Amino acid sequence: MIKQALKFIFLSKGGTKEFKGNTYLMVKLFALLICLYHVYAVVFYQVEPITHRIVHVATFMIFTFLTTSFLEKENTITKVIDGVFLLAAAATSIYLLVSSSRYVYHIKGIDLITTADIFFGILLMVLIWEGARRLAGPAISMLSFLFFAYAAFLSQYCSGVLYARAPSIKAIIEEMVISTNGIFGAPIGVTATYLFIFLLFGGFLDKSGGGEAFLKLSNALAGSARGGPAKVSVISSGLFGSISGSPPANVATTGVFTIPAMMRTGYKPATAGAVEAAASTGGAIMPPVMGAVALLMAEVTGISYAKIIAAAAIPAIMYYVGIGVQVHLEAVRMGIKGLPKDQLPPFKPSLLRGMLYLSPLIILVIVLVLGFSTTRAASLAAAITMLFLLFLPTQINGISGDSRSRGNTFVDALAHTTTQTRMLSACSAAAGILSGALFMSGLAGKIGSILMGIAGTSLGLALVIAAIMCIILGMGVPIIVVYIIASAIVIPSLIEMGVPVLAAHFFIMYMATTSHITPPVAFAAYVGASLAGSPPMKTGFIAMRLAIAAYIVPFVFVYQPALLLIGEPLQIVIAVITALCGITFVSCGVAGYWFKNLSFVYRCVFVVCGLLMIYPGATTDLIGLVGALGLSVYLYLSCRKSTEDNLATVIPK
Repeated sequence: MIKQALKFIFLSKGGTKEFKGNTYLMVKLFALLICLYHVYAVVFYQVEPITHRIVHVATFMIFTFLTTSFLEKENTITKVIDGVFLLAAAATSIYLLVSSSRYVYHIKGIDLITTADIFFGILLMVLIWEGARRLAGPAISMLSFLFFAYAAFLSQYCSGVLYARAPSIKAIIEEMVISTNGIFGAPIGVTATYLFIFLLFGGFLDKSGGGEAFLKLSNALAGSARGGPAKVSVISSGLFGSISGSPPANVATTGVFTIPAMMRTGYKPATAGAVEAAASTGGAIMPPVMGAVALLMAEVTGISYAKIIAAAAIPAIMYYVGIGVQVHLEAVRMGIKGLPKDQLPPFKPSLLRGMLYLSPLIILVIVLVLGFSTTRAASLAAAITMLFLLFLPTQINGISGDSRSRGNTFVDALAHTTTQTRMLSACSAAAGILSGALFMSGLAGKIGSILMGIAGTSLGLALVIAAIMCIILGMGVPIIVVYIIASAIVIPSLIEMGVPVLAAHFFIMYMATTSHITPPVAFAAYVGASLAGSPPMKTGFIAMRLAIAAYIVPFVFVYQPALLLIGEPLQIVIAVITALCGITFVSCGVAGYWFKNLSFVYRCVFVVCGLLMIYPGATTDLIGLVGALGLSVYLYLSCRKSTEDNLATVIPK
């Protein structure tokens, strides 16, 4: 009994219900109405923010319990439990909608909290935890509940810096439900506005044939090159992942095509799965979309979204250069060639079609640079892709030319956006409870003080501790949730130690992203392993090696903000050139090949020289460059001599 309870708490995840006939049509209609409301509220009418967040949570709560099951396998008891949760979600949603106007004009004061507020507030938190468990697994729900339990009950029993007076039940409800510090705070606000429109944009792009176009473009550009399928994986996953923002989902989408192709040309299964996992994970840091974190970062920091995606460009390029170099060297070492010409799509049509589907992303960036709001820019991009879906010729988007088929695909894209938003909404609401608990108990400042106490005046040690915290928090938790927690706990301390605001936030985002390929819990790597049929842990460690830049670059731009375009133009140019050269040499050392297989000593020399070039400073740049080039020349000459000796042996004079 105890074993089953522990298994449920730590491992269980709900299932997705299957609908048929009229029931399916009703559920699809409900999803469509939710999507249309959000488009109306965000793009056309601009509903009052708190009201919109309440409507968002209420509708998605009902939709979540309508479309998910308590357990993966349904039975009679599960159906009863689902019915109870659905009725509770409906009742709570109705209460929230009726009370929304009172919440908007609420004046802080616990005397104004009613008994009904307390009852439905507690019920709302329980529903959010259960909804997050069903959609994202138990990790985020447990984490949110533990922080809440500390703030509400346990802090009074702690001693020292962790002690805090327990708040009253009315104070808890006011902080968690009625104020904008809890459930209806910034995370759910970003999800309900910016993120929803970006997901709609991604849905239209995918349904109109964008994903297939990116894959064909990647094949046309790199498919015939040495190790072509792996390079196709890197390019296509970067393009698609910048829109999806979810590494596991990206692996599952593009990996179905790229992983078998890599294995057919000679890549080992674990390497094929790892390449796809590492490349897909980079999509979460690749502008212009970058998932939800960049949008939330703009909301939290007050820095414009356009500046954030501009700052993200160089580190993202460094990440993919690191992967690309290792993929190429692996292909050279193993003698892996590209795909035959007859297996590749025609170059010119693929290029034109790919550029057509890239045009909404380009327009998105241009509109942001011109100073328009993020919502307007994303809405314009979504509108363009909607026109692609409805009016592009059949030979371009592959959709049947009749209006009925296109109309059905259009409706599917709208309903699919609602389904895609479920998990992010549940996780954002659970993260809102967590951040409300941090705010209410003052725990964020206390953990920051502990962190600074351990690190002392050493910024490097503080960064290492922060990185470990983010990777541990990211085990099974969406990137945005880790960012929310760490931005409250860690970032204030880093800023106090002199780290620029943008660098501190990017550091946390990168480390949260690496959790998807860092064992023991590396979801993106595990999805790649399942598609490749390789050992999960082995795939995860290879993905870590391929994505080595993700573990180095965040430390670099803390000490060298020029990589985030902070500083004088000449300083930025020099920093970018030396950093790209440095990450290339580090990748050679990590891959263990440069003209020939490298000994352990030579690998260490390349890694050290690369790190010296990445580290800011003219002296270290020069030492690293001379050392790496000197070793490269030596290896080239030794390989050439070895080749000449072999030829002399085979063809004697």
